Amino acid sequence: MCKGEDFTDMEDFGNERKRYLISSSAIPLNHTIESVKILGTTATSPELYGAVTENAALLPEISSPTIKRVYCMAVTD
Repeated sequence: MCKGEDFTDMEDFGNERKRYLISSSAIPLNHTIESVKILGTTATSPELYGAVTENAALLPEISSPTIKRVYCMAVTD
């Protein structure tokens, strides 16, 4: 099973991926990955999915408002 962070790992380094995999050099990172869990231990009514998603997206915005972000939401059954 793939987690949200794993979803981004494959594209982080683009065409440089192979060079980094065979090298022992440090890999320069100029980005961060944020992850927010939107479903807890209690059931959420489907009518509230939009509000729950919006609130989850706002959490990192509130904690670090100056960071530029790209959002991705992987949905599974």
